Amino acid sequence: MADAQEITWHRRPYAEGDLAQAWYALIATSDPDANTRASAEAEAHRVWCVRSDNADAATAWTPATGSSEGVTVAVLTTKAGGRDPRHTAAIRDAVVEGLRDGTLVAPTTAPAPPASPSSAAAPATRT
Repeated sequence: MADAQEITWHRRPYAEGDLAQAWYALIATSDPDANTRASAEAEAHRVWCVRSDNADAATAWTPATGSSEGVTVAVLTTKAGGRDPRHTAAIRDAVVEGLRDGTLVAPTTAPAPPASPSSAAAPATRT
């Protein structure tokens, strides 16, 4: 994204105050201490915070997404105390591959909605 000039990237360590004006933060450094400090700042400023190193310490999560056959699939692992992004990505990969190779078949059209009571025939009456 930086190469495409979609974002401006300043390559430097995290510094207190970086999240003061943020509403969403994706924390993905190789420094666990910096991740913890940035997460604490996000919490203090009520900023949604995704952590790549510790999903259980995050206040937001990013789904693993993939597309096939005009369908986008988003997978989140919801088990608190054990969110594993590798497991989530493996599930996403299996679903997308299944859609591609036909081993996972989903209906291509929605079933017809049930008839509404007003469209049903009126009961017969005796004269």
